Amino acid sequence: MLPDTSAGSFTFTAEAMIEDYATDMSTHYGGYCNETERLYPEAGDEAITVRFDSEWDDGSRWYLQLSLVRKGAMLVIFQCGCPWEDRLEGKESFDLIVESIVFDEWTQRYR
Repeated sequence: MLPDTSAGSFTFTAEAMIEDYATDMSTHYGGYCNETERLYPEAGDEAITVRFDSEWDDGSRWYLQLSLVRKGAMLVIFQCGCPWEDRLEGKESFDLIVESIVFDEWTQRYR
């Protein structure tokens, strides 16, 4: 099922995808996946970035990030992560990628 990306439903769609992401990460890797922060970057028509602290069943700790960027009917989903000790550099790099997402005339024409 494709997510509803209409302007009025982005928040509802984002909430469902965020919940699914945290559940999927916990289930797949064991351990926990706790939300730590939400940001609303300037990208597309609407965007949200959610940061997570995750510990896997092998004892490793990870920084995970889920970003959703909507422009018209298009939705970019960017999932990334890095070992917890590298999270500061990871956040900076991941945020720059999200902020660089551009929807040009071509992407709008061929959606």
